[in-house]
Amino acid sequence: MYAGLRVLVVGTKASGSDLAREIASHCPATTVHVSDRSLPASHSSTTTASANLHHHPAIQMLTPTGVVFTNAPTPIPIDAILYCTGYAYSFPFLTAPTHVSPSGRHVRPLFKHLFSIPDASLAFLGLPYTVIPFPLMEMQAQWIAAVWLGEAPLPSREEQEAWLAADLSAKAAADSGRDGDNDTRYHFLGPAQWALYEKMIREAGVDVERRSRYVRFLREVWEHVGKTRPTVPGAVDAYRDNVYTVDWDTLEWTVSGPHETLESAVTE
Repeated sequence: MYAGLRVLVVGTKASGSDLAREIASHCPATTVHVSDRSLPASHSSTTTASANLHHHPAIQMLTPTGVVFTNAPTPIPIDAILYCTGYAYSFPFLTAPTHVSPSGRHVRPLFKHLFSIPDASLAFLGLPYTVIPFPLMEMQAQWIAAVWLGEAPLPSREEQEAWLAADLSAKAAADSGRDGDNDTRYHFLGPAQWALYEKMIREAGVDVERRSRYVRFLREVWEHVGKTRPTVPGAVDAYRDNVYTVDWDTLEWTVSGPHETLESAVTE
């Protein structure tokens, strides 16, 4: 589909990075330009380890035939654009109260990114991102089951609203000075996911000790991968050749491959 074209990929998270890499590697005659708004506006555009994949800062403007990046006034010709900029939530089957912010990127008001504060019989699974998705949703489902069965009552509405206000404030402080609006990043968790997993495990009350060890195992592998995965689309990504072996009885793990001597970042 993209053979021989000049392709612009907007965004450098999982989808953008993987698509840029796949297109550049499978279509050598294709030129791929990746826009990464986390780079300073004056950052020099660079050619990556893939000679046909170029890393640029944010887009200043699109022209009828190309793109202008913030670091140079000259348009670069483009034939196709892939927008890998995240998802906008939409729940047209729900009536008031409105559960989606004007940006479409923040579902609200929720307790722990899951339960509707006005009505705890409504829950939204899988909203957080930069997480390990399937374990997250499994733990969310167990917590929901415990709440709806009456085995794990939620805090009062006032306490939930106080938690939400504090969380919004903390997110705003953490994102101060970032490009973009905190509302669009509210469901980003990253390292904060581990505390949420532990909270859900305790609330659900299902095999708490073992599942807590399971969370530690997830964190160790996540952080090992994070230390070996390149930060630039198109960079050498030998981490994909790592093979992880797990003893599911003890949750001990080993890795063989390019990074088998690299230890996990988890120390506590």
